[in-house]
Amino acid sequence: MANNETFDTYKESLLSELQNINTVEKIEFINDDELSFTVKNTSNNEEFLVDVQRVWTQYRASKNSNILDVFVEQQKSKVLLWDLKSKTFGELKEKLIPSILPVNKAFKENKNYITQILDRDYEATIMYDLKYVKQALEYDCFPFLPNNAEMMKIAANNLSKKGWGNEVQMFENEHFQFFTYSISESYISHYQFFIKEMIEKAIGDCFFAFPTENIAYAVKVKGNKMDSIIESLNVLSNRVQFTYKEDVEPLSQDIVRYKNGEYEFLTKK
Repeated sequence: MANNETFDTYKESLLSELQNINTVEKIEFINDDELSFTVKNTSNNEEFLVDVQRVWTQYRASKNSNILDVFVEQQKSKVLLWDLKSKTFGELKEKLIPSILPVNKAFKENKNYITQILDRDYEATIMYDLKYVKQALEYDCFPFLPNNAEMMKIAANNLSKKGWGNEVQMFENEHFQFFTYSISESYISHYQFFIKEMIEKAIGDCFFAFPTENIAYAVKVKGNKMDSIIESLNVLSNRVQFTYKEDVEPLSQDIVRYKNGEYEFLTKK
């Protein structure tokens, strides 16, 4: 983004970027007002609002031009998702990842998604992954897809190739190391914790939790003393509960223990 760009020029350039995307579907652009515009798929009347004022306000508050660049990529990916149903399995295959979603949120419409049950509150779902935007796949739309087990294997392999998501914060004391992971890159997924080769290499035995779709916490206990384990779990539980309650669409308060290659779900009743 140029330093001298104004709100009007940003909105104009964003609109131009979207208009220049080559899509199978016919796209219509509706200027709602000076602050936003709507992008509409005329074949099925699906549409989404591009709230330019909101992202511009965030940019002005932070002075971080990356916010504007990411917003452009998000909107472009939303348009490209409308071409999803026209793709072959070969075209889909390289962009599949497993993502953790809340059971009730992801499947309240009873759609035939490709899933793997992990726990009472959440399950792994196969997603088609574009930059900063993901879309769950449905067998009803893609009857040529392999079975669930094969799809999960392909998606997990794609995620493994991407590598472990970087922790954005780590602090430690005499009892533990505490990691906070921000799921900001679209390919980084909570599911990385359920790929044993990845979690072993990155952190090893630990307790972890997913209070939101964007935040994961992990705590690695120092030594085997019971007071260290208790202190670690207290800190983790408190942080999870706070983040869960503060989020608009939280994921789970459950804590998972990974030890010696096995998972134990410490489910909150």
